[in-house]
Amino acid sequence: MRRAPEKIGGKGNPVRRPAIARFLLAALFSSFLPALAQTAKPLPGGFRDLKWRAHPTPGMKLVKEQTVGDDAAYRRPSDVKKMNGAALESITYSFYKGQLHSVAIQMDAGQGAKLLASLKTNWGEPSQAAANVFVWKDESETLAFFRGTALDGPDSRGELFIVCKPLAEEAHRAEIERREKAGLR
Repeated sequence: MRRAPEKIGGKGNPVRRPAIARFLLAALFSSFLPALAQTAKPLPGGFRDLKWRAHPTPGMKLVKEQTVGDDAAYRRPSDVKKMNGAALESITYSFYKGQLHSVAIQMDAGQGAKLLASLKTNWGEPSQAAANVFVWKDESETLAFFRGTALDGPDSRGELFIVCKPLAEEAHRAEIERREKAGLR
């Protein structure tokens, strides 16, 4: 069974999350990942009060249209929709086999450049992996990447993905196997 990708990016700016997330994860875990520069400051070991490998907490709501097999997506209605002063559209927590392995954060319109600037202040200068794609990694198991559009003005948007490298790699390999078995590759 194949699910329709969720549209993100706000009104008039549809972007398909699963396609983008899968592309970015595949690209980051491919050949150029080892060559990326290290960030000077430590990255978080999860997001907010949830550490990598944590289980879903009470109050989280399953996002059925983004849940496939061992990969389940959740949202917390109680989440503050701000990060480092930037307004957020959504925060989605992904759990692989019941363990937190990534967080996808969507910014409101006009907030992408603001969040990118604050991330550079907090985490140091990122490597630029592609046009408007910035990557932070350190010696920990955390990897963060930001994909922005129109990084200035009122149309500035962005997506921030913070992942636990070992669990994200395991989930990525399982997805490839699942697709091969289903004949989707």
